[in-house]
Amino acid sequence: NREVAKAQALVNESQSFIARNHKKLDSGSLNHKDTLAITEEMSALVIRVSRFEDDLLEVMESQEACQTAHKQIEQAITDLEGDLAAATQERDDALAAIVAQGRAVVGRRDAEVRGIDAALLKRYDTIRSRLGGVGAVRLWGGRCEGCQMELPPGDLDKISRTAPDQVVLCEECGRILVRVPQ
Repeated sequence: NREVAKAQALVNESQSFIARNHKKLDSGSLNHKDTLAITEEMSALVIRVSRFEDDLLEVMESQEACQTAHKQIEQAITDLEGDLAAATQERDDALAAIVAQGRAVVGRRDAEVRGIDAALLKRYDTIRSRLGGVGAVRLWGGRCEGCQMELPPGDLDKISRTAPDQVVLCEECGRILVRVPQ
Protein backbone atom coordinates (compact mmCIF):
# COMPACT_ATOMS: atom_id res chain seq x y z
CA ASN A 1 0.00 0.00 0.00
CA ARG A 2 2.89 2.32 0.83
CA GLU A 3 4.57 1.58 -2.51
CA VAL A 4 1.29 2.20 -4.39
CA ALA A 5 0.82 5.52 -2.61
CA LYS A 6 4.42 6.53 -3.36
CA ALA A 7 4.13 5.62 -7.06
CA GLN A 8 0.76 7.36 -7.32
CA ALA A 9 2.22 10.51 -5.72
CA LEU A 10 5.04 10.58 -8.28
CA VAL A 11 2.54 10.24 -11.15
CA ASN A 12 0.31 12.97 -9.67
CA GLU A 13 3.24 15.30 -9.07
CA SER A 14 4.49 14.90 -12.65
CA GLN A 15 1.00 15.38 -14.05
CA SER A 16 0.57 18.57 -12.00
CA PHE A 17 3.87 19.90 -13.47
CA ILE A 18 2.53 19.13 -16.95
CA ALA A 19 -0.76 20.89 -16.18
CA ARG A 20 1.10 23.92 -14.81
CA ASN A 21 3.26 24.06 -17.93
CA HIS A 22 0.15 23.78 -20.16
CA LYS A 23 -1.30 26.81 -18.40
CA LYS A 24 1.90 28.76 -18.98
CA LEU A 25 1.89 27.81 -22.66
CA ASP A 26 -1.80 28.56 -23.03
CA SER A 27 -1.39 31.96 -21.43
CA GLY A 28 0.64 33.15 -24.43
CA SER A 29 2.82 35.38 -22.28
CA LEU A 30 6.04 33.43 -22.86
CA ASN A 31 8.76 34.33 -25.28
CA HIS A 32 10.06 31.87 -27.85
CA LYS A 33 13.02 30.73 -25.71
CA ASP A 34 10.82 30.05 -22.62
CA THR A 35 8.21 28.31 -24.78
CA LEU A 36 10.90 26.02 -26.22
CA ALA A 37 12.27 25.25 -22.69
CA ILE A 38 8.82 24.45 -21.31
CA THR A 39 8.01 22.29 -24.35
CA GLU A 40 11.23 20.29 -23.81
CA GLU A 41 10.47 19.99 -20.08
CA MET A 42 6.94 18.75 -20.89
CA SER A 43 8.35 16.12 -23.27
CA ALA A 44 10.64 14.89 -20.50
CA LEU A 45 7.74 14.98 -18.03
CA VAL A 46 5.53 12.93 -20.37
CA ILE A 47 8.27 10.26 -20.61
CA ARG A 48 8.72 10.41 -16.85
CA VAL A 49 4.96 10.06 -16.25
CA SER A 50 4.91 7.05 -18.56
CA ARG A 51 7.70 5.37 -16.54
CA PHE A 52 5.98 6.25 -13.26
CA GLU A 53 2.70 4.83 -14.54
CA ASP A 54 4.47 1.60 -15.57
CA ASP A 55 6.03 1.43 -12.11
CA LEU A 56 2.61 2.11 -10.57
CA LEU A 57 1.07 -0.79 -12.54
CA GLU A 58 3.83 -3.16 -11.37
CA VAL A 59 3.37 -2.09 -7.77
CA MET A 60 -0.41 -2.46 -8.04
CA GLU A 61 0.00 -5.98 -9.46
CA SER A 62 2.32 -6.82 -6.57
CA GLN A 63 -0.19 -5.29 -4.15
CA GLU A 64 -2.97 -7.44 -5.62
CA ALA A 65 -0.84 -10.58 -5.28
CA CYS A 66 -0.07 -9.66 -1.66
CA GLN A 67 -3.76 -9.08 -0.92
CA THR A 68 -4.66 -12.45 -2.44
CA ALA A 69 -1.94 -14.18 -0.41
CA HIS A 70 -3.12 -12.32 2.72
CA LYS A 71 -6.69 -13.55 2.20
CA GLN A 72 -5.44 -17.11 1.69
CA ILE A 73 -3.38 -16.90 4.87
CA GLU A 74 -6.34 -15.52 6.83
CA GLN A 75 -8.49 -18.39 5.52
CA ALA A 76 -5.79 -20.92 6.45
CA ILE A 77 -5.59 -19.43 9.95
CA THR A 78 -9.38 -19.63 10.30
CA ASP A 79 -9.34 -23.24 9.11
CA LEU A 80 -6.50 -24.15 11.47
CA GLU A 81 -8.22 -22.47 14.40
CA GLY A 82 -11.33 -24.53 13.64
CA ASP A 83 -9.26 -27.71 13.39
CA LEU A 84 -7.52 -26.84 16.66
CA ALA A 85 -10.83 -26.25 18.41
CA ALA A 86 -12.18 -29.58 17.12
CA ALA A 87 -9.00 -31.42 18.14
CA THR A 88 -9.05 -29.78 21.56
CA GLN A 89 -12.68 -30.80 22.05
CA GLU A 90 -11.89 -34.34 20.89
CA ARG A 91 -8.94 -34.50 23.30
CA ASP A 92 -11.03 -33.17 26.17
CA ASP A 93 -13.81 -35.67 25.43
CA ALA A 94 -11.29 -38.53 25.29
CA LEU A 95 -9.69 -37.38 28.55
CA ALA A 96 -13.09 -37.21 30.23
CA ALA A 97 -13.84 -40.76 29.03
CA ILE A 98 -10.46 -41.98 30.32
CA VAL A 99 -11.02 -40.32 33.69
CA ALA A 100 -14.50 -41.85 33.94
CA GLN A 101 -13.12 -45.26 32.96
CA GLY A 102 -10.31 -44.89 35.53
CA ARG A 103 -12.79 -44.04 38.26
CA ALA A 104 -14.87 -47.07 37.32
CA VAL A 105 -11.81 -49.33 37.44
CA VAL A 106 -10.75 -47.89 40.80
CA GLY A 107 -14.29 -48.43 42.07
CA ARG A 108 -14.27 -52.07 40.91
CA ARG A 109 -10.77 -52.57 42.37
CA ASP A 110 -11.86 -51.11 45.71
CA ALA A 111 -14.78 -53.54 45.76
CA GLU A 112 -12.51 -56.47 44.87
CA VAL A 113 -9.83 -55.77 47.50
CA ARG A 114 -12.25 -55.75 50.41
CA GLY A 115 -11.32 -58.66 52.60
CA ILE A 116 -7.72 -58.91 51.35
CA ASP A 117 -5.06 -58.58 54.02
CA ALA A 118 -3.95 -54.94 54.21
CA ALA A 119 -0.25 -55.86 54.46
CA LEU A 120 -0.48 -58.03 51.33
CA LEU A 121 -2.34 -55.30 49.48
CA LYS A 122 0.30 -52.74 50.48
CA ARG A 123 3.06 -55.10 49.33
CA TYR A 124 1.27 -55.64 46.00
CA ASP A 125 0.81 -51.88 45.46
CA THR A 126 4.49 -51.24 46.22
CA ILE A 127 5.61 -53.89 43.70
CA ARG A 128 3.09 -52.66 41.12
CA SER A 129 4.22 -49.04 41.34
CA ARG A 130 7.90 -50.04 41.19
CA LEU A 131 7.46 -52.31 38.16
CA GLY A 132 5.26 -50.20 35.90
CA GLY A 133 1.75 -51.22 36.89
CA VAL A 134 1.92 -55.02 37.12
CA GLY A 135 2.53 -56.39 40.61
CA ALA A 136 1.30 -59.97 40.31
CA VAL A 137 1.62 -62.38 37.40
CA ARG A 138 0.75 -65.97 36.67
CA LEU A 139 3.30 -68.74 37.07
CA TRP A 140 2.59 -70.81 34.00
CA GLY A 141 4.57 -73.71 32.59
CA GLY A 142 7.45 -72.98 34.94
CA ARG A 143 7.74 -69.45 33.57
CA CYS A 144 7.07 -66.06 35.18
CA GLU A 145 4.67 -64.21 32.89
CA GLY A 146 6.03 -60.86 34.11
CA CYS A 147 9.69 -61.14 33.12
CA GLN A 148 9.21 -64.20 30.89
CA MET A 149 12.07 -66.01 32.64
CA GLU A 150 11.87 -69.76 33.14
CA LEU A 151 12.38 -70.61 36.80
CA PRO A 152 15.06 -73.16 37.68
CA PRO A 153 13.77 -76.61 38.71
CA GLY A 154 14.99 -76.10 42.28
CA ASP A 155 12.92 -72.90 42.63
CA LEU A 156 9.88 -74.60 41.09
CA ASP A 157 10.21 -77.47 43.56
CA LYS A 158 10.52 -75.03 46.47
CA ILE A 159 7.42 -73.13 45.25
CA SER A 160 5.40 -76.33 44.91
CA ARG A 161 6.17 -77.21 48.54
CA THR A 162 5.16 -73.74 49.75
CA ALA A 163 1.70 -73.41 51.35
CA PRO A 164 -0.98 -72.17 48.89
CA ASP A 165 -1.70 -69.08 51.01
CA GLN A 166 2.01 -68.16 51.20
CA VAL A 167 3.15 -65.24 48.96
CA VAL A 168 5.80 -66.31 46.44
CA LEU A 169 7.94 -63.80 44.54
CA CYS A 170 9.81 -64.19 41.25
CA GLU A 171 13.56 -64.13 41.95
CA GLU A 172 14.22 -62.22 38.70
CA CYS A 173 11.61 -59.44 38.56
CA GLY A 174 10.24 -59.41 42.12
CA ARG A 175 6.57 -59.76 41.12
CA ILE A 176 4.11 -61.86 43.12
CA LEU A 177 3.65 -65.22 41.41
CA VAL A 178 0.08 -66.46 41.25
CA ARG A 179 0.09 -70.24 41.18
CA VAL A 180 -2.69 -71.76 39.09
CA PRO A 181 -3.39 -75.40 38.29
CA GLN A 182 -1.90 -76.42 34.96
